[in-house]
Amino acid sequence: NTIKSKEEGAEIEFRKVVAISQVLTNEEQRLKYDDILKNGMPSWKQPVFYYRNAKKIGVTTLIFTIILFSSCVQYGIMIMNYSAQKSSIINKLNKQWKKNYGSKVQIPDHVITTTLEQEAVSPSIRNLFIIRFIL
Repeated sequence: NTIKSKEEGAEIEFRKVVAISQVLTNEEQRLKYDDILKNGMPSWKQPVFYYRNAKKIGVTTLIFTIILFSSCVQYGIMIMNYSAQKSSIINKLNKQWKKNYGSKVQIPDHVITTTLEQEAVSPSIRNLFIIRFIL
């Protein structure tokens, strides 16, 4: 006890003993202490620290994640392709319309909609590679 001891450094030693006592009596802190004894202090710069703390995933989860990610990327590409087709078709339709009917007459909406439905391939989940592969 530091109150009874007048020695130099007695308070520091007493604090160390109290800290050790707290670690050894708390189950969670004891497990961390045992892990440090077994594996050493973690180094934040080494990949092994992150590997030890990372959630381990199975092969099935990895394959599912890759398929889901690639399907999302493919669907995004399909949307961009549809947008490019749509603007190309509308530009072509505008040129033909102006040539045939003059620049003051606007194209009716039903003509644009019908033309897009006929010529542009709209993105659909049924067109994803994984869905076509399964079906």
